[in-house]
Amino acid sequence: MRSLNQKETSTVLIMLYFIAFIGVFAVDFYLPAIPGIAKAFKVDASTIDLTMSIYTFTFALGHLIVGSASDYLGRKITFEIGLIISIIGTFFCMMSNNFLELFISRGIQGFGLSCFVLTNAMIRDVFRNELAVKIRISRNLIAYFLIAVAPSVGVIVLKFSNWRMIFALFLFFSILIFIYVRFFGIETNNNLSRSFNIINTLKQYTRIVSNGMFMRYASISTLGYSVHFCFVTISSVLLVNQMKLHSSIYGACMFAYGIFFLTGAVIAMVLVKRFSMQKLLSVGGMLITAGGFILIITNLTGVISLLYLLIAVLFCVLGISILTPGAVTLAMTPFETQAGAASACLGVMQFAIAAIFSAIVSLEFEYNLIIIGSLAIMTGLSASCFAKPALELLAV
Repeated sequence: MRSLNQKETSTVLIMLYFIAFIGVFAVDFYLPAIPGIAKAFKVDASTIDLTMSIYTFTFALGHLIVGSASDYLGRKITFEIGLIISIIGTFFCMMSNNFLELFISRGIQGFGLSCFVLTNAMIRDVFRNELAVKIRISRNLIAYFLIAVAPSVGVIVLKFSNWRMIFALFLFFSILIFIYVRFFGIETNNNLSRSFNIINTLKQYTRIVSNGMFMRYASISTLGYSVHFCFVTISSVLLVNQMKLHSSIYGACMFAYGIFFLTGAVIAMVLVKRFSMQKLLSVGGMLITAGGFILIITNLTGVISLLYLLIAVLFCVLGISILTPGAVTLAMTPFETQAGAASACLGVMQFAIAAIFSAIVSLEFEYNLIIIGSLAIMTGLSASCFAKPALELLAV
């Protein structure tokens, strides 16, 4: 672990928050522009939605490369390379004149922004145990706040300009962040790998996923993320089409969803100062389990109440916010010299498995809340089961 003075620690935190900023804004800031882009390119909005799919695919694919590359080259230079690729992709997004150009450009942008995975590796480089949990919670506070406000900011921008301004502003912020990292950022990885090739990388990933501690706690984090991703995936169809809510109410609900996450992160920040890792996992597990049962009961009644749905989502979100930082910290604990690769494996697990579950939820729409509720219960029970071993592992 690298020891940092106060100034260096502040620099690392700023870098972490910048990564969180661009990772969230690239998705949520873009969402309000989809109808306008569809109209400009004379295609269906569902076709433009494919730009989200290619972004997610290249984002996940990039994790596998970025993680190991940062173990070999260093976090800072890998972040810089990712930002350059993202800036190029964003520029071509802004200049796109048809769907194919935008589709390819979003793929390039997503691949570059896979440097988002470096947050977990950088935290593992510098911080340990409860402090690492606190740092992850503070990073999540930034991310959750952006989830809540980014779509609204996008709507405001579109009132005064067109969809190209969305990409122009993102390009501007990306360049500013690159300048900061290039001239003021510091390297957190003091244990650079001596070699980098595909065979060694695959062997490295095999060793990581064969680690029992990693798989236990990475699974908890992955299941929790799947609950979140599945709900977001079906939210518009569920609230607008099935429940017949006005689009403005849907927007308010999604804003509340972001606020729930923000509240959960604040609560987690308070609890981590008072509770052990064991209690954090247990409390988070109980909350998300309760939310899962409410979702299942709501679905079985046949009449979905917005109030009960929001209560269930609140419990799930609070549980995810409280248990995820601890679960990720424990998953990363065994890999001091392979933090980049371990972070990449964790990221790929989260996105790939969440995508599979979201596809199942979309296909089995009649039972969507039952599936999401079951995922929530699985997450909670797993967290509770592994809470005691977590305390023992941290004591070693």
